[in-house]
Amino acid sequence: MARIAQRSRRRRALSLLELLVVVAIVGIVSAAIIPTFARSSVSMRLKNTARRVVDMMNFCHSMAVCDGQTYRFNALEGSNHVWVSFEREPLESPGEFTPYGMSGLADYQLPEGLSVKALLLEERSEEDDSATMETYLEFRKDGTADNAALILVSETEEAYSVLVAALTSRMRIVDYDVEEAAQEDAEEGE
Repeated sequence: MARIAQRSRRRRALSLLELLVVVAIVGIVSAAIIPTFARSSVSMRLKNTARRVVDMMNFCHSMAVCDGQTYRFNALEGSNHVWVSFEREPLESPGEFTPYGMSGLADYQLPEGLSVKALLLEERSEEDDSATMETYLEFRKDGTADNAALILVSETEEAYSVLVAALTSRMRIVDYDVEEAAQEDAEEGE
């Protein structure tokens, strides 16, 4: 009886070779899966950042309507820097914008590896003296905004575009194909 118990114990244990084979299989599988998780991690960070940007734009819209002042969502193209500013004294100092003082809105740094590719605006009229090369999206006290598309891109060339409708200031996030856009730009240049 003791011999039978001893034999069954030996059969239950893994030999060193079997253990090494299992470890090698786990290593191979994890090496194949980890890059997939890394890509999905970048994608999730990009999508969350796009949502954060939409929240900032919604804040601008709400504050413009509530305060009766013009608010701007500002972005530096090619950087990871966005911020909110407002026209503090529109009667005394028209066109002078001050960064909004609330933490996270005055100066928001996009997560590492993400940046603003472009802030594309529908052309402003020539009479509009704010038609400079600054990259900002304006939200006005009547609830309207500029027609715009803010393109956020990751270092892996994955991108999302935040679209803003002028009359309603409605925002939505859509996928942006960097390669397709580059091809369209090349075709327009010909």
